Amino acid sequence: MNGTEGNTNRFWQAALDEMPGGAIVTTADGVVVYWNKGAQSIFGYTVAEALQRRLTELVGAPDHRSRSTRA
Repeated sequence: MNGTEGNTNRFWQAALDEMPGGAIVTTADGVVVYWNKGAQSIFGYTVAEALQRRLTELVGAPDHRSRSTRA
């Protein structure tokens, strides 16, 4: 990584860290690699608790059923 790339990464890291809303980054298979203070406030898991776990373990799996099929 060159100096410019490192500065850019630090800039985005700082921006995400200070976002009031939750910011979560996962791998393609759903493993959490970034979790900010906003996500901690929303979901109640600390960074240490959230990292390297599947997002669905932390926030639940999305409900893919249509509204019309719900009782």
